[in-house]
Amino acid sequence: MNVTHYLGFDPGGLLAGTGVALFSIRDRAPCCITDCVESVDDAIKWSIDKLAGEAPNAAGLDTFLFWETGKGGWRGADLWLRKQYPVVKSSVLASNSAHGSMSIQGMSLAMRIRARWPQVDLIETHPKVLWYALTMQKHDWPSDMAEWLLNEMDCLTAEIASDHCWDAALSAWAAFKGHTKCWRRDLRELSYSPIEPAGRCAFWWPE
Repeated sequence: MNVTHYLGFDPGGLLAGTGVALFSIRDRAPCCITDCVESVDDAIKWSIDKLAGEAPNAAGLDTFLFWETGKGGWRGADLWLRKQYPVVKSSVLASNSAHGSMSIQGMSLAMRIRARWPQVDLIETHPKVLWYALTMQKHDWPSDMAEWLLNEMDCLTAEIASDHCWDAALSAWAAFKGHTKCWRRDLRELSYSPIEPAGRCAFWWPE
């Protein structure tokens, strides 16, 4: 039996929680499940439970997986996104401006994932800007966002209950697209000498 697994995470704050998703393809049959949990620890426990003894091929996280040490913590990837998509540039922040849930808890989650599954590919995502890049529409939950994503995944029987679950599901799908080289532009390559606390990562983006 041929199976691949792609995790997705949307690190959140005290009230929002963390969106989690697992996009699996088993014998060419795709499946997606999502949820919202209260902490990084809960996100890891959820992942272990849903993987049922198997390992993920890649994990997509809506967080800064690599850092730069210039002014404001701006990274080449973020500056490129702001220039490429000016309509949604306010969604792209310098690392020094991000909330702790996204930056600190996101990196903590990445490090826990890499410790649990050392061979996993860690892939940075940016769901709001990625949605715009793919559809030329601003992030406006719910609209038709869930239907669009599940159609892309070929998982029309699945459910996505909230925008946090949607961000996690899109992150899992982006991890799949990058891991399988459907997307070949790696925005990490725009950085000079990046710092990667959780180890080697990528930031795959559609051409």
